[in-house]
Amino acid sequence: MKEYLRYNQNNYIHKDRKKYAYFSFLPFFLIAFLLIFIVRKEAYSVYETNAQTLCEESCNISFYFPYQEGFTYDFIKINGKKVEIEELFFGNTLLDSSNIGMQSVTLKVKEYKGNNNEFVKLQIYKNKENMLKKIWKIIKER
Repeated sequence: MKEYLRYNQNNYIHKDRKKYAYFSFLPFFLIAFLLIFIVRKEAYSVYETNAQTLCEESCNISFYFPYQEGFTYDFIKINGKKVEIEELFFGNTLLDSSNIGMQSVTLKVKEYKGNNNEFVKLQIYKNKENMLKKIWKIIKER
């Protein structure tokens, strides 16, 4: 049998192709998986800042937010935990050292127990978009 394969190159080449033919479909499955993932995945713009907690009976979170952007949000996380907001209060507008207007914002949150005068990491998620649209915007900008 070995001699037959040694002298019959055509049979040898075709046998080798059949053995690894399934690898040719792998890129197509990979591209299809990535397209399905990109179409279904949603992305947010995230604004991160430090905030101070003021807890007595209920907790209030106060921080400064850029005045030009306007305060909109889809949801908020404090130290990586998603919280719901009961009330939203806007305070005075100030200028920082680079002449950017900052507005004091105070949030009254539900079911958050923190220490009084503790600094926490606040993440504000906004501008929910489909991942495909977000990638398309990045491509258009460049």
